[in-house]
Amino acid sequence: MLDRIDVPALVIGCEGSHVDPASPRFVAERIPGGRLHVLPREVASSHFPFLENPEAFNAVVDDFLS
Repeated sequence: MLDRIDVPALVIGCEGSHVDPASPRFVAERIPGGRLHVLPREVASSHFPFLENPEAFNAVVDDFLS
């Protein structure tokens, strides 16, 4: 189903997440034109970077939207 997404897509992962970084990479690679951003552990060390470091997370989203 991911290959049917036909709008710009940003997949965000985090090195400190309990989800292996290979998982968001897998998702992004299957979305045509999908973009992946993995936040480094020193920026956010959890599965919830939008709560842990909203400024860094929002900067990634803002960059994607502009």
